[in-house]
Amino acid sequence: MIQFDNITDQTLALLGSKISQEPLRSLKHFKLSFNQCYHITDVGLDMLSIKIGRHLTSLQRLELDFISCENIGDDRLRMLSSHIASQLKSLKRLDLNFRFCNKITDNGVKSVIRNISRYLHQLEELSLMFGGCVLLTNRCIIYIKLEMMKRYLSNLKKFQLDFKWCLKINPRGVDHLYEKLKPCFKDMQFLFEI
Repeated sequence: MIQFDNITDQTLALLGSKISQEPLRSLKHFKLSFNQCYHITDVGLDMLSIKIGRHLTSLQRLELDFISCENIGDDRLRMLSSHIASQLKSLKRLDLNFRFCNKITDNGVKSVIRNISRYLHQLEELSLMFGGCVLLTNRCIIYIKLEMMKRYLSNLKKFQLDFKWCLKINPRGVDHLYEKLKPCFKDMQFLFEI
């Protein structure tokens, strides 16, 4: 695991150049943690997601933590999930943590789940952490339900969602999601936090 605090786009550029080097291309597990990195902008995150998608194609497990990164919003989620999902088709496990990224809305969650379900059919474990994203509403639950009901993610065995401290999401919406998905994915382990 590589953990960063208070980094900038220049640091992401350096990291991106390291990712493209030959020894890292065969990695199977890659984890980056950017806790409270307030200086990461769209430019830096786009560049990093492109490098991960283009050069780490052997990955089977990817974990990205962006806890309290204030500049991450819907456009970055769409770009990040698009680059990763469309290029890393061998992923078995994906953990995305966006807790307390307060610019994320229902549209951001919708783009993440859409890109994942469209491209990552081999995925076995999925963890999406949006706790503390105060702009999220029950609409994102509906998006998740609709995408998951398409059953593109038929290999999924574990699905974890975190909406803790998302004040506009009520527990009934999450309960409804669980009840709808349970018959479709009989062997799946659900872990929902609200």
